[in-house]
Amino acid sequence: MSETEESELVSLPQHYPLLTKSRDELRKERPPAKATYSDKYVQPFLSDVKNSLVETIGVKFEIAAQKYLSGAASDDEYSRVKDTIYESIIKEDWINGVHDAFNSYSDSNDAYSLMLHVAFQTTQQKVTISNLYDYVSTESEAIANGTPLPFPSLTEVFDQEVKKVESQNEETKTVEDEAVRQFKQMMFVAVYPDRPIPFSLEKDGDDGDDDVEVDGGKVDLTCPISREVFVRPYRNKTCKHTYDLEPLKIYLRSSQECPECGVSLRMETVEPDLVMQTRVECFKRDAKLEELVKDRRFDETEKL
Repeated sequence: MSETEESELVSLPQHYPLLTKSRDELRKERPPAKATYSDKYVQPFLSDVKNSLVETIGVKFEIAAQKYLSGAASDDEYSRVKDTIYESIIKEDWINGVHDAFNSYSDSNDAYSLMLHVAFQTTQQKVTISNLYDYVSTESEAIANGTPLPFPSLTEVFDQEVKKVESQNEETKTVEDEAVRQFKQMMFVAVYPDRPIPFSLEKDGDDGDDDVEVDGGKVDLTCPISREVFVRPYRNKTCKHTYDLEPLKIYLRSSQECPECGVSLRMETVEPDLVMQTRVECFKRDAKLEELVKDRRFDETEKL
């Protein structure tokens, strides 16, 4: 098990007057593994949402392409299909659906916090009952003599541990905020796979207004190591550069510095880049659709 998974729910000083049996029972109490929470719940949730999103948008593009091929949509209408679909995502009912999904995610996050608090209450009860005599007699004697306790009071210890839990909950909330931000980015790149993400979607918090915002330029979808289009993109959590997984493994045999900026690079510092993965999948989708409609586009160009 990892160091985090082995961590005790409550860490008492070694000299704390617990019966050996009680100390052993206390050490057996384990909260849900915080270190694996994101991997177990957040990332699979994001992956499922991404897959549904990409599939739905792909269907919309295919319908638009078929309408264009059948003559039901003009060349101008088809040229604006990306903007039209993105506006429908932002301004119609997609956002409410997104909020519902993240409310469900928040509920699971609250359940995690609740499990921690229940574990605390159970542990506190066990320790207090098992050591009631030692706890009360020692504390009463100290109070009667006007001397400080030779160890922290049980209440003080648990107050400190509750503060730790609250701090962990704040960290989990940060993970949730990052998930929301990442989902909004995936909505954008699913429509515009080779465009830079607008600044409003890069920063934390609300996006401000609902207008379609597109920065200039194009995003490179090739790995800086292999110079090939990404297959399994992984992002360096330190510098945010992205690499393809298999070329990265080979690269790390001879170097542990980012080939783009030189910061430290190890397998422990990278994570799946869902946004880049979405870009690549949707870029390939667009290429297939462009191949499908190229003859009609050529005919329209010839008419000019």
